[in-house]
Amino acid sequence: MDFEEPSLEQLEYIIKIINQCTDAFVFMYDVNADTYIISRNALRIFDFPGEKFSHAMEAIQKITLPDKADHNLEIRLFNKLGKPVWISSRGKLTPTANPYAKIVIGTIEITNDFDKSDILTGLSTESQLRSDFALTKTSSDLVSGFMLKIDIDQLSSINEQFGVRVGDLVISRVGECCKKVCTSLTKAYKVNSDEFICMDLTGMSALVAKRLYDDIKRELARAESTDGLGHEVAFTISGGILAFSDDSSHLEEFMRKLNYTLQIAQSRGGNTVSTYNANEYANHLRVLNLQEKLRDSIKNNLRKTTILGQRQHGFERNRRGGSFALVAQRLRNVAPRRFYSDFGANGNDCFGGTLDFEDGVFAMSRMESNPKGF
Repeated sequence: MDFEEPSLEQLEYIIKIINQCTDAFVFMYDVNADTYIISRNALRIFDFPGEKFSHAMEAIQKITLPDKADHNLEIRLFNKLGKPVWISSRGKLTPTANPYAKIVIGTIEITNDFDKSDILTGLSTESQLRSDFALTKTSSDLVSGFMLKIDIDQLSSINEQFGVRVGDLVISRVGECCKKVCTSLTKAYKVNSDEFICMDLTGMSALVAKRLYDDIKRELARAESTDGLGHEVAFTISGGILAFSDDSSHLEEFMRKLNYTLQIAQSRGGNTVSTYNANEYANHLRVLNLQEKLRDSIKNNLRKTTILGQRQHGFERNRRGGSFALVAQRLRNVAPRRFYSDFGANGNDCFGGTLDFEDGVFAMSRMESNPKGF
C-alpha cells in the first residue's frame, strides 16, 4: 500500500504525540530552516530555548561540551545545574511532502543513571542510593547506620491552592535543607516526588538521625524568611527513622520498614518523627496477614470460618457500626482475644463498622456461649 509523505505540520504533531509515550526525548530538526523541536520534558533537564526554536545549531552548541558533535554518537550536554550529562542522540533524514525539505527525526536518551540528578534539588536520586547501598554491601555483607525518610505533609494542598510551581519551590527548599545539614558521612537523596532519604552507613545511631531531623526543621524555619514563598505557604515535614547494626537485610526490607515508620509519624498528624519499633512492625505484619486471610475467606463464601461477635450498648440491627462481628479463619495459635487486639487496635472496625455483614449479625443472635478467651 502506498502512503503519502507527511507534511511538516503532520510530523510536528506526530512528534508531540510520541513524546507523551516515551521516557526518551524525540526531536525533529529542519536542516534548511535550522529549526528544532524537542520534548517538553527535556526542558526540565537541559537549557533548550523552548519546545520549538530557530537558530538551532547555535543554541545546541552553547550547551554541548567541545567533544565530537556528529549525529549518532554519544555526546555530553550541560544540564541546568551545569553538570555534564552523557546522552545518546540518534537521528535519520525523513522524507516529507516537500521534496526540498531536509528533516532529521531522532531521539535523545540519557545513558547513565549516575547523571540523573533531581532537577529541582540537585540531589542524587533513588538509583544512586541503591548503588551506594550495594557498594557498601559488596565490601561487607553486614551494614550499620541509619536511614531517615522525610515527607512533605501538605504538598498536595499547596499544589492545589498555589500551583505546581510553588510546590516545586517547597520541594527545592526541603532538598536544600537536607543537603545542608548532612555531613560528609551522611548523604541526602530525593527518592519520590516529595520524599527524601538521608542515609548513613558508618554506624551512626538513631539519636544522630533524630538530631538530623531537628536540624532540617531548624533550617527550614530559617529559610522561611528568605526564599520568597511567603508566610501563607505553610508546610511541615514528617520523618521516619530506621537504625540498624550489623544487619544483613536487603535494601527492599529496609525500605519496607522505613516506609512503615514514616506512616506512623504521619498517622499522628504529621510534623513529627517516628523511630522504628520491631514489636509494632511485627504486629503490623500480623494484621496484614489476618486481613489477607479475611479477604480470602470472604471470596470463598466464608467456608471453614468461625464467626465471633460481641454486642455493644445501643446495638441496632440495620445500623453500620452499631456492633462488630469478627470473621476469622481457623488460624493456628490465633485466639479470639489476640485476633481482636491485633486487628481492632490498628484502626479496623472489625467488619460490623465497615460492611453490612448480615450473616455475622445473624450468627451473633444464635451464639449459645461465648468462646473461651473472648
